[in-house]
Amino acid sequence: MKHTVAFHLAALLALAAGSVHAQPASWLEGEWRTWIPLGRDSVQVLVDVAPVRDRWFAEVDVPALHAENYLVEIEPRGREVLLTIDAANVSLRVQQTGNPRKLRAYIDDGPRRIPVTLTRVGEARLSDTLRNLQFTGVANVEELSSNAAELRSQFNADRSDTRLVMLLSPSSPSSQNGARTISSDVLDNVKGGDLRVYAVWESILRTDNAPAALTAAALVSDPRATHFWATSPAAGTKFQSVLGVGSRAVWNVYLVYPPGVVWGDDVPAPSFFMHQMPGGPPSRRLVASVLADTLRATLDRK
Repeated sequence: MKHTVAFHLAALLALAAGSVHAQPASWLEGEWRTWIPLGRDSVQVLVDVAPVRDRWFAEVDVPALHAENYLVEIEPRGREVLLTIDAANVSLRVQQTGNPRKLRAYIDDGPRRIPVTLTRVGEARLSDTLRNLQFTGVANVEELSSNAAELRSQFNADRSDTRLVMLLSPSSPSSQNGARTISSDVLDNVKGGDLRVYAVWESILRTDNAPAALTAAALVSDPRATHFWATSPAAGTKFQSVLGVGSRAVWNVYLVYPPGVVWGDDVPAPSFFMHQMPGGPPSRRLVASVLADTLRATLDRK
């Protein structure tokens, strides 16, 4: 199968999971430069790798494509680091060489094995987003199965509380802005321990992945919030019927559930919802003060 340059780059922008106990990745720390074939030419790719608290992250820049700070997390495996992206069926295996400033890598592109070399050009230059995680911390984000069983279990466990469910894309600017609005203009103004918040970060865009969900989760640091990462939009589709959106992907949505509502075989209808969806009902566009008032009124009725 012939892959586009985006698929080759995807190998460097891969989804993986790393943690502090994987210390062998220290040999990968720094800023690295390589070149990826593009037709008869090649494009330069810069990869910045560094630990942030208890996880390893990488950010990728592709100047020719005007791509900056594409966030990835890497998985160290002893003397090798494996990066994969299932959607493109491409993987990249990075290995040490005898030269600390050079790394050997192979892109597995279907039947082809494309060798590339990464050259260390300096210290890692992380974006403000990652640097800020040094202070805010990396939130705990639970992976959500396609049937949303983990969300359903937590939702029902908290049945005596008022609940706010948020369906968001971790790399979407509109979702990120929505999360900031919810945090500062809603949750900061709605007090009380009888409120539970579930932020479901869905894979909606090509740039959505687990590392993006980890950093986006920091936007909603309220202790009443629980964060989930859904590797596909399947979890969000369960809310299609209760929102009346047909087969459209469901994201940028905020749903309110009063105490006593239980999630049975089907997702229950919310008592109120707001959104930032294109084409959604204008009367339900997100207004922070309206959502905050609704949550307070729901809490007061308990």
